[in-house]
Amino acid sequence: EILLLLREAQDDTDNKAETNAYQTSLSSRNKANHQDVLSGKKILHAPFEIAGNMAMITKYLRLNNVNATCANYYDSWLEYKCDINLDVNTLPESKRINAIDNFAKSVIDKYDVFHFHFSHSLYPDFRDLEVLREKDKKILFSFWGSDECGAEWIYYQQARFLGYRPPKPYFLTLRHYHAHKIINLYADVMFGTRGIPRGIS
Repeated sequence: EILLLLREAQDDTDNKAETNAYQTSLSSRNKANHQDVLSGKKILHAPFEIAGNMAMITKYLRLNNVNATCANYYDSWLEYKCDINLDVNTLPESKRINAIDNFAKSVIDKYDVFHFHFSHSLYPDFRDLEVLREKDKKILFSFWGSDECGAEWIYYQQARFLGYRPPKPYFLTLRHYHAHKIINLYADVMFGTRGIPRGIS
């Protein structure tokens, strides 16, 4: 019985070794494929840092030899720092759009892939998306929560979790709907949890 158990354990170890070898090989191939696709490309993450996500993604890309930069427009009490920090909210209101305009003009030709966060692009009115499309830039959007659904929907889910049964609100506000409609016209990929058109959860 002991010998049988030892043989079974050995078989398991061999299978695990084979599985690990296969997974390592697959991971290496995938990594190589990703690096080939992004080889020589410059990626910009902008304009909102949400929970440190832009900085973490940028760090991961750099660890995989991908040229990536993150730019945060607005500082918050959480004081997340990116490669570029415009701190637009510290400027007088009359100067904010100028700071955004100067930055946008300086990066449109410099980067190949634009990964936008929190349903915003380089400009508050999305005017850059058409320019980026004309210049054949790749456009990605990541949604992080309240940028993909209304606050009422979040409150509704919290109330249900606590055992209440409130009336079901609309998922999107009119502002969300308009933003998603524009983004959907230009984005190559949209990442989110739910409720975004043709999104990847």
